Amino acid sequence: MSEDHETIGEYVQWRSPAHLANAFRRPEFFEHLRVLEGLASAEVGFYSVERIIAQEDVIIGPLFSGIVDLQVLKLPGENVDAAITRIGQWGEMGQNESRSLRAIVVHADRTKGKVALFIHHDGAEIDPVWYADDEMPEIDRGERMTRYTTVSTPPASERPMRYVLTSAVAPKAHER
Repeated sequence: MSEDHETIGEYVQWRSPAHLANAFRRPEFFEHLRVLEGLASAEVGFYSVERIIAQEDVIIGPLFSGIVDLQVLKLPGENVDAAITRIGQWGEMGQNESRSLRAIVVHADRTKGKVALFIHHDGAEIDPVWYADDEMPEIDRGERMTRYTTVSTPPASERPMRYVLTSAVAPKAHER
């Protein structure tokens, strides 16, 4: 959830295409999608990880900390690979110039012609880092995403994961 409570980002990474296909066979998964549709206007995209720019491993899980900015861009109709390469070059420069930037993960949905950037900073007060390119207009941006809930699926030998929806309201910061 963004600090201004205007944007929710849901980032789901599947172990394999087979795991994704299995999710679509479960009624709980469709319940989750219906709930999301009732909460927000959303467009689902299936992105593949194209590039990870980080000085250490990117681990998204219970110990994840920091701030994430999410940015979605429209890929040009032609030269998609060249566009993704430019983003990678930008990410490498940003990594070298920033003291707070931990990682940039570049995702692409080639079917819908989109790229999504997962820009991870440490928890310090930082200025956002955004990619800009005349050939790739920005579609959406989620700034300073700070609240996380992480769920890992149990090993296959254990019982299946159960989907439970609970409402949570982010606490408002107290003014000093």
